[in-house]
Amino acid sequence: MKKLWIMCGIFIFLMGSTTFVYADAGPKPELRITVNHAPDELYYLDLLVRSSYLGQHDKDLDEFNQSMIEDLKSLEEQGWYPALVNGTSVPLFGDLIGDLKDKKMVHQFGYRIPDQFRIIMVTQNGKITISETLTMDSFYMSIQFDAESGKITKPNLVVVYGLQFISTLIPTLILEGLILLLFGLFTKHNFKVFLVMNLVTQIALTTVLGTTLINAGLISAIFVLILCEGFIWLFEVLICWIFFDKKKKTSRRIIYALVANMASFALGLILLFFQISWI
Repeated sequence: MKKLWIMCGIFIFLMGSTTFVYADAGPKPELRITVNHAPDELYYLDLLVRSSYLGQHDKDLDEFNQSMIEDLKSLEEQGWYPALVNGTSVPLFGDLIGDLKDKKMVHQFGYRIPDQFRIIMVTQNGKITISETLTMDSFYMSIQFDAESGKITKPNLVVVYGLQFISTLIPTLILEGLILLLFGLFTKHNFKVFLVMNLVTQIALTTVLGTTLINAGLISAIFVLILCEGFIWLFEVLICWIFFDKKKKTSRRIIYALVANMASFALGLILLFFQISWI
């Protein structure tokens, strides 16, 4: 078992040192704002940016409530300008009016999001709510904005990583455990090796994929998952070949590792689309 843990340590080192190079690949940044205590009346929500971020305006505002548009400009004397209302020097996608999702209003901004910004909300009755200055410190950022207090809440990363780890580990253990049985490789010794092997790979995979999802988005995470699976396949083939019960044929041990990883890779792709919503 000592040799097994040494190989596990080498595997984790290789995973951590070779996958983050893809962190700048994939689509453009995205900011998702979920509004808590959203007003029952009409409201607009925009990002406040500094003048250096402003540019040519290309949005038709005639259809919007002009009094509310003026309220969005209430901090211009302090150097904060509503991005969607004034226009930006680089493309910024978004909408003053959000979409109802899971009984909450959600606003999504994308493509070129300023490094620093504030959130402003105005209602038809003239109430103005403004957040503190925020920093776009990750590629994919999901936050909650309280419409009454202006308070911002970010996801608890410990909870996020924990959910991702559990949601991946348990299905993987069940799936690969059933395949272990089908291949006739289930023994007390093999099961111990199986548990250690999967625990190590899932810890490494959760750390790498979780970080990539936050810093680079879903598309990059898919590329990283494919790259990681190459390391995992090689690692688990070696583990099954070296540490599984030698009474079982070598070919059966190796084929098991390949088949189990093909199945868990397909499962991982499916789970990845659900895990992005937690982040």
